Amino acid sequence: MQSNFEEVFTITKDVAQSVGKKGTQYFELSKKRIELMEAKSKLSKAYEQFGKLQFDALEGEPINDDDYDCAVADIRAYIITVEEIEMQIEKAKAASEEENEDIKRGAGELKNGVVSVSKGVVNQAKEVIKAVSKSSDEESADAQPTVEEV
Repeated sequence: MQSNFEEVFTITKDVAQSVGKKGTQYFELSKKRIELMEAKSKLSKAYEQFGKLQFDALEGEPINDDDYDCAVADIRAYIITVEEIEMQIEKAKAASEEENEDIKRGAGELKNGVVSVSKGVVNQAKEVIKAVSKSSDEESADAQPTVEEV
């Protein structure tokens, strides 16, 4: 019986660790999503700066070539950053799905273990009740006077 308790304890510990790890992963995924929003915001500002330079050129204002080149470089860099973060998020989601399955399996094992231990405890309790009842019946039979004693 003790080994069943130990097995349930081990499974419970494993499931708890998986759930804790899952919480950490969700936190990290949230940080990546915030990082993605920040990168997209910077990309939007870079497009805005580029558009302003284009408009100024259309209006006939002189444009510094370095400003134009810098705006183009910023846009390219932010596009790459956004794509990299999106890939990291997708990888994290895929890994998260695999771990969800592990947690589900662990929870199923935990349930089965608890049921098994519970059945074992119930069976032991039944045996104890039978033994006490049998012992009580024997004591009652011993306490009753026999015909010879009367």
